[in-house]
Amino acid sequence: MDHCDSLGLYVKFRTNANTDYATWIYLCEKTDEIVLEIHPEYTPISKFFLMLDIAVKKSVTVNVVVNMDESRWTELITLCSVISSKYPAVNIFKKMLFEDPVRNTKPIDYSSEQISRSVYYQSAASSRRTTSSR
Repeated sequence: MDHCDSLGLYVKFRTNANTDYATWIYLCEKTDEIVLEIHPEYTPISKFFLMLDIAVKKSVTVNVVVNMDESRWTELITLCSVISSKYPAVNIFKKMLFEDPVRNTKPIDYSSEQISRSVYYQSAASSRRTTSSR
């Protein structure tokens, strides 16, 4: 990361933010854009929010991908609403899951209400960085 930073390169990566606090701060200081994937089965929501907050405060462009587990549907819809209201510049993408993630041919058996609400969701992201401001 230091080498990329010294060259002034645009740095972007994807993660579930399941790392320690000091490492996350370091990464955010050297990064321009992060795609944060919510995997509630691996990363506690409270830790996810802590890491999201740090990234936003460090002026990192953040896109959130929510893996829409049908068994946690209501919780995840609420989570999207909270992120959208607290961090309006963060884009949120709802990701449909599949029975076989390798083949991606048969979606999980979502209800009709879940399907109607699984359409792409985006916050009003009007203040984007186009160049590095670190």
